[in-house]
Amino acid sequence: GTLDRVAPRGASAMLRVYRVSHSFVAASSRRQARRRIRRVPSVRVSAAMDRNPLTNTRVGYKRDEMWSESLVGTVKQHDCHAFLVHGTGETWPGKEFETQPGSSDEKQEDASPAIVMHEALLHASGTYKGGIHRFAKNAVGNVKLNLAEALFAAGGVSGDRPGDVLLFPQMQRHRLGGESVGNKNEVAKFVKRVIVDGDVGKDVSTIGNKAHVFICTHGARDARCGVCGPALVDAFRVAVAKDAQLKNKVEVRGCSHVGGHAYAGNVLVFAPANGIGDAPKKEGSKESSETKGTWYGYVTPSQIDEVLQKTVLKGEVVPRLWRGSMGMDPNEHAAAAASAAAADGEPWPAKSPCDVCAETPTGVGDIEDAAGVVSTSGKKTGT
Repeated sequence: GTLDRVAPRGASAMLRVYRVSHSFVAASSRRQARRRIRRVPSVRVSAAMDRNPLTNTRVGYKRDEMWSESLVGTVKQHDCHAFLVHGTGETWPGKEFETQPGSSDEKQEDASPAIVMHEALLHASGTYKGGIHRFAKNAVGNVKLNLAEALFAAGGVSGDRPGDVLLFPQMQRHRLGGESVGNKNEVAKFVKRVIVDGDVGKDVSTIGNKAHVFICTHGARDARCGVCGPALVDAFRVAVAKDAQLKNKVEVRGCSHVGGHAYAGNVLVFAPANGIGDAPKKEGSKESSETKGTWYGYVTPSQIDEVLQKTVLKGEVVPRLWRGSMGMDPNEHAAAAASAAAADGEPWPAKSPCDVCAETPTGVGDIEDAAGVVSTSGKKTGT
């Protein structure tokens, strides 16, 4: 179905915006839209789309699919999460770890650092399934790899440099450098030393004195993350800056596709097991070094304070938003979520905002276009 109209500058013909899979494409017809290469979002489509997730009810916080699926057990089992600081949410290709036809990556010349790191991990592990590098035997266990936005991006932070690798739960920053991170030999040595053998090395520093929040901003992968993610990054930063207990103790970054873009906003929180609000633990103790990686889905600005107060400050989960955690078996998550809900006195299974809307006189209307215009008929036209 047609979503919106765009008049390209200098052109007499009117283009329409079509939804093809999870992408929005500007074209003169649906047939042409399906034929067009969609490696990155079209500039014209980006201009046509309402970038405000509060008003864009096609891919924003009020889209029809919000809370339509259970979040239980939606995180693949992994023991270590690595974030490579590289690029921005606006420039990452849709498949950041795959070579693009005709690119230098395909010719193995000046390959993207993302691909170099992914292939080094694949070579070392031998198995890549469900977005996880699965090792038969190594120092850190199964590894999930993502990109984090660089300093110059809206979702970057001041302490990061291109080529940094952030490791959780180790709470380490490994500074490979902008040149070394694109060198296959250097990256292979890093993977062997740190991931396989567990040798920290010299170019490492701790990032355990803060909590770290990652939010998927990968617009080329999915429009929902591209619209919801950047706004959540800004909103989290505002909330952190206003809270004296959190200010200068929480870093918020944009990251690449984590899996489950239907659950946008996707938020990952890495913080001490008991939160950063507790009195400092004795250095070297188990409690001082243990870090939790908590995944949340369907996050909107209204839940930010709850996530910060419960998960960041206290180390507790928000059951209705909880997708799972780093190191957790997905099959164990349902019981853990039910237990957490019971401890909080919350109903379980969780009652979603959609259930609440259905009980009120007014609900959320059906939306049919990328600009966030409410359908006057109240019926979907199909896309």
